[in-house]
Amino acid sequence: SAPWTAGLNELKSRPGLHKPIQELSGMPWEQFRELLLSPNPICTSNAYLGMPHDIDQPMRVSQAIEMYKRSTVELRPRTLTARIRALKELVAHMAQGTSEPNYDPWLHQIAPHHLTSYFNTLVHGGVRVRNSAANDPVSPKTLEARMSHISTFFEWARREANACKTNPAAELAERRRRNRIQMSKEDESYPPFTNAHLRSIFDPVAYLEAHCKADLFWVPLVSAHLGMRISEIVTLSIDAITQSDSGIWSLRVARENAKTNNSARRIPISEKLIELGFIKYVEHVRSLGAKRLFPHRNETATFLIMPYKACGETFSKYLVARGIKEDGLVFHSFRHTVISEMSTKGVPVAIAQNITGHAA
Repeated sequence: SAPWTAGLNELKSRPGLHKPIQELSGMPWEQFRELLLSPNPICTSNAYLGMPHDIDQPMRVSQAIEMYKRSTVELRPRTLTARIRALKELVAHMAQGTSEPNYDPWLHQIAPHHLTSYFNTLVHGGVRVRNSAANDPVSPKTLEARMSHISTFFEWARREANACKTNPAAELAERRRRNRIQMSKEDESYPPFTNAHLRSIFDPVAYLEAHCKADLFWVPLVSAHLGMRISEIVTLSIDAITQSDSGIWSLRVARENAKTNNSARRIPISEKLIELGFIKYVEHVRSLGAKRLFPHRNETATFLIMPYKACGETFSKYLVARGIKEDGLVFHSFRHTVISEMSTKGVPVAIAQNITGHAA
């Protein structure tokens, strides 16, 4: 009609509106205008608007998630769950700017500015992450995980599903680089435990009273002797712990449970840890036919996403109970304690890096 055409002509004279219209519709302004002027009724229906002609398989986020589940059966369950959770968080954040019920955007309409807004909210608080309060800012490590999950998902959608033309996360490479630098700084900021701290932590009576389950007992001891990350220990399989022909016991950190490529490694098990009964425990669990080092932990949804949760939370409370409240002293301080001790004792850098899984 004439009023409809006049309205579109008015929009044409206001270039400032063209970009947001293009982002919402997923097509250039002129193409959008022609679509609305088309005499074919289907061209103005909600089923057609926003469908660029150069996208083979336009799909809603919910459709993409279901297809992704079927297409990535090789992923570990916790990785898949965390990746989908990150995407749903993004959609929930985007939904705050619309009144549409059951908001489910087209995948190709998610733009870099949507990701930027979501990441900003994570950093400054406002997005509920697992069991945290809604206004708790996330750490650079958590932000990197979200960025990685969303980028990987959109790369799959672009390459394999043909559901979007570009990966919106790719345009945030500089931000991700800066976040990784910050993450590295924070990782290096954990101070090591002092000898006084270690004596307090491993006081026999206090330690046994607070760590009555197998993982709660062994995980801190393994980290204190081998400098391993908590996530590397709790995900160990029984088959990863072996003895060589020369009688040396060692354990292998598998690539799928390692933080980086350098973190996948084999670590000799210290004599002190063996004296404490670690190998006897391993062989006992092996004789029961268990596959995991700590089989008593059920593989719940929480375990699949955060297998270290029980040990981490228990140890944090234990530190407070022992009066160890200095800034930066956390479970990860065991790792830095081992690194510091190797440096003090003159262990060659290359060997120390191989043991701890740091980049050479």
